[in-house]
Amino acid sequence: MADKIGKPVKTLEGLRHITGQGRFVADIKLPNTLFCRFIRSTYPHAILKSVEGPASARIFTWRDLEKIATPFKIEIPLRGVKPHHLHYLACDKVRYVGEPVAMLLSEDPYILADLAEEVVVDYEPLKPVSDVESALADGAPLLYEDWGSNVAASLDYRVGDPESMLSSSPLVLEKSFHIGRVTPAPLEPRAILAYFDRGTGILTVYISNQAPHVERALLSQAIGIPENRVRVITPDVGGAFGQKCLLYPEDVAVCIASILTGRPVKYVESRGENLTASSHAREQHHQVKIGVKRDGEIQAIIDRIKTDIGAGILYPHSSIGTSIVAASMLPGPYRFQHYRAEILCVATNKCPFGAYRGLANPKQLSLWRD
Repeated sequence: MADKIGKPVKTLEGLRHITGQGRFVADIKLPNTLFCRFIRSTYPHAILKSVEGPASARIFTWRDLEKIATPFKIEIPLRGVKPHHLHYLACDKVRYVGEPVAMLLSEDPYILADLAEEVVVDYEPLKPVSDVESALADGAPLLYEDWGSNVAASLDYRVGDPESMLSSSPLVLEKSFHIGRVTPAPLEPRAILAYFDRGTGILTVYISNQAPHVERALLSQAIGIPENRVRVITPDVGGAFGQKCLLYPEDVAVCIASILTGRPVKYVESRGENLTASSHAREQHHQVKIGVKRDGEIQAIIDRIKTDIGAGILYPHSSIGTSIVAASMLPGPYRFQHYRAEILCVATNKCPFGAYRGLANPKQLSLWRD
C-alpha cells in the first residue's frame, strides 16, 4: 500500500464518464414508455379527502394500486418495535410535506408537467408535530392512531448495573447533544424504469440502487410476483450514500403502474423531490451520563437516545436499526463493564429517516469528541 500513497487511483469507469458515455436510468429508453409524475402533499399533516385530475389524465390513487398489491408490512422482530405498513400512495391522511398522494402518467413529460398543475387535492389540515418533544407531549396529535402514541419503538439495552455505579462514582459527567437532520443529496436523484411483460410475466426494473438483490426480493414480496420473475438491473449510479438501499413507495408504485398499463413506466426524481421526499438521516438527541474515577477511568455510561424518525419506518435500513447501531457503537474502544442505552424512536411530521454513510458511527464519535 505504501507505494500507492500520493499517486492517482485508476478507475474502471472513469473514461466512460469523462467522455459522456455513462449510462444512467434517465438515459435508458424503451418503446412506448409512459412518464410518471407524483402529486405530493403540500401539508405536513392533513386528512386526505379527495383527489381530482383532468379528464385527459391517467391518474392513479391508492385505490388503483391496492388492486394489485396491499401495503408492505414492516415487522422488525424486536420487542418494543411497533408494526408499520408502507402505503405506496397516501390513503387516509398525509403525514409529511412531499408524501406521494397520486401519480400521473403521460407519453410526453412536458404535457405531464402541465397536467400536474390541474390536479386538485382536497385536504383537511391537522396540527403537525415537528420535533420529538412535541410528539411526546401529552395530548400530541398522533401520526398513527393504532400505535396509541407517537413512539414507534422503545428499546432498552443493559450490561451490568450502571445506575449503582454512577451513584458511587466520584465524578459524574452529564451532557445533552443534538445531532441535526441531513439528507444524503446524491448527484443523481432516485430514478426507476419498470416494464411488466404480460406475455412472459416478467417484471424488469432499471433502478438507481445500491442493493439490487435486496430490491428484487422486496419488490417480489410487495407485489406478489415470484422473485425469479423479477429482474432488477442497476446501470451507472450517480451517488447513493445509503439513500438508495431502501424500498420506497415510488418504487412499488411505478412497477404497479406498468402492470396496470402493460407499458414501461419511467420516473426520474427532481432535486426538490429528493430533498423533501426521499429520506433524511442523522437526527438524534442524546442525554449521556458518564461515571468516572478520580484517575479518569470510566466506570459506567448511560445514554438516553431519542431518534426523530420522521413520518414512519423505512425498510430495510431503518431508523430503528440506526438507533441500535448508535447504542452499540457508543462504548467505542473503552473498557468498562456497566452500560445502558435507552432508545425511543419517535414519529414526527417530517420526511422519513433512512440510512446515511456510516449509519450511526459519526454521531457516536461526535459524542466522544465533545
